[in-house]
Amino acid sequence: MILNGRMRAIVQDNGPIHRCKEVQQLWKKWEDMGLYIFFLPKYCSEMNPIELEWQHLKKDELSGQIFDDELDLAYAVINGVTARGKKQTIVHIV
Repeated sequence: MILNGRMRAIVQDNGPIHRCKEVQQLWKKWEDMGLYIFFLPKYCSEMNPIELEWQHLKKDELSGQIFDDELDLAYAVINGVTARGKKQTIVHIV
């Protein structure tokens, strides 16, 4: 689907969650909504948009920091994603 000059797509890797019956049942609904369902090739993490975001997040937002615990790390990740979203580098990732 193209809306406002942008293609609307659901990009999925080949993880088990994306191939389970519950998700497969959604494919028809998504197609009926005009969404294009795109599966990445196996073992191509460099093509996965979320992997690129994690790479930038680690390099730009989390680099050089030391975290006291998992909660501090979680907040830093949330803040980093928020900062990258404000720069409009992330349109939407589920």
